[in-house]
Amino acid sequence: MAVTQSKVGAPADRETRRGLAFGVLAYSIWGLSTAFYKLMPHIQPIEIVAHRAAWAVPFAILVLLIMGGGSAVLPTLRDWRIMRVLVVTALIIASNWSMFIWAVANDMILEASLAYYVNPLVSVLLGFVFLKERLSRAQVIAIAIAGGAVLLQIVAEGKFPWLALCLAVSFAVYGYLRKTVPVGAVQGFLVETLMILPLAIVAIFWFETTGQGHMFTSAADFFYLVSCTVITGVPLMLFAAAAQRLPLSTMGLMQYIAPTLGFIIGIWWFKEPLTTVGLIAFVMIWIALAIITWAALTERRASASPTSPV
Repeated sequence: MAVTQSKVGAPADRETRRGLAFGVLAYSIWGLSTAFYKLMPHIQPIEIVAHRAAWAVPFAILVLLIMGGGSAVLPTLRDWRIMRVLVVTALIIASNWSMFIWAVANDMILEASLAYYVNPLVSVLLGFVFLKERLSRAQVIAIAIAGGAVLLQIVAEGKFPWLALCLAVSFAVYGYLRKTVPVGAVQGFLVETLMILPLAIVAIFWFETTGQGHMFTSAADFFYLVSCTVITGVPLMLFAAAAQRLPLSTMGLMQYIAPTLGFIIGIWWFKEPLTTVGLIAFVMIWIALAIITWAALTERRASASPTSPV
């Protein structure tokens, strides 16, 4: 009986490991992209977003040609139940891109990092409310501590972190919605970018015709704008693939990779100021992360321990 259970559980374990690998890669690229979007400060954030969306379409098509799976795109386009969800996710991710790049361009990397520290808490709550995922005592304590850190900043610094919360909520909702539709990571990404493409083309055309565009100003600018495709497409597809294999609570835990890298880049590379209150808030959030990590490792060791034969 134990052997049979082991054989049955092996595919699930393999998919879980793949999901973890996809998630770590996605969040690492997102964290390092903070520095990438500071490389060309003369290019406006909206122009970068437009090129991200436009060049992502041929990139996704190329990936589908290499990996296969293109035949699933047409059925997706014909399924209104799926399409109405992807319409919403396309708008959400375009808004999230715009807010994040604007934050980086305006020296708000630390606030963007705070956003992606808060995001896992929203993901856990969404999993609890909509997917009926159970919250452990450690998760409840961690959410309370991190929520207190955000409240501390609001009270002590006298301003509401609207940018951080908008980024956090929008991406958490995106992850939840993508988890609810049976669409492959690459196929879904292609459909989303196809929906944004008309707006992206209009924006690029406007920038170029008004003399504000950078597509043809230099080889470096052109390469930079085109390379936004990789920074956009690869982590988003990895994220979608991970979201389909892991519970939202696990995705929430892994989300801390990106803001930690962003925090380090903002402090040590771009020398953004960190107030005492801000530092206390970050420490509280790191404590929350430590609690969740410890609980997850403990639970995994317990589930991996041998059980009595049935």
